[in-house]
Amino acid sequence: TTKKTTSTNKNTNTSKTTSTTKKPTIKLNGVDKSVTDRMNSQFKPSKAYQEAMAQTQALLDKINSGKTSYTDQIKGLIGDIQNREDFSYDVDSDMLFQQYLSTMTQTGQTAMQDTMGQASMLTGGYGSSYSQAVGNQAYNQYIQEAYTNLPEYYQMALQTYQMEGDEMYKQLAMLNEADATEYGRYVDSWNANKSTADTMYSQEYQAWADDVANATNIAGMQNSDYWNNKNYNLSLTQARKSSGGGSG
Repeated sequence: TTKKTTSTNKNTNTSKTTSTTKKPTIKLNGVDKSVTDRMNSQFKPSKAYQEAMAQTQALLDKINSGKTSYTDQIKGLIGDIQNREDFSYDVDSDMLFQQYLSTMTQTGQTAMQDTMGQASMLTGGYGSSYSQAVGNQAYNQYIQEAYTNLPEYYQMALQTYQMEGDEMYKQLAMLNEADATEYGRYVDSWNANKSTADTMYSQEYQAWADDVANATNIAGMQNSDYWNNKNYNLSLTQARKSSGGGSG
């Protein structure tokens, strides 16, 4: 019997080869056939052992594949991280800033109209160019204020980009942890199944070896009895012949 087992993380190989040199058939005079059959029997693992080894091999194949139920998710997320575009800022695409700019524009338009009305009242309604100028000035102040705050919106957009990246790495870390846990369960199950199968094999082999040894002992005794009886009968026959020859 030859055993060979090698176990490494995500690279586990095992082989169990049962090679029994076929014994020559032994025939002994005076030995019962049932005893001879037991003495000449070849070791054959049970169906239960073969099923246990099949389960162990299935777990081993899963281990060597390196795959878990999280593998595809991890690959997909890694691809998303690797293919993620570098940060760039487009003010026209910044909806938050555009909403802010729209509010400031409306406020500026209201301020422009109020300023133009007040200027028109001060000039008796004759200073239309003046009222237009001061109205535009009031409007431009709001627009200028909006763009003065643009760096804050740039920073918010950058922080959002960075937070999204951090969240992707957090998800990857959680998936990797879950992957490692599930893979560890595969390895633990394989070790448990293999230990059970090896124990089963050892017990079955020992039971077979003990039975062969017992049968061999019985065969030896039966064979010895056979020859003892044969020698006794031979001696008895010779003695009778000798006795009969003398009387003649």
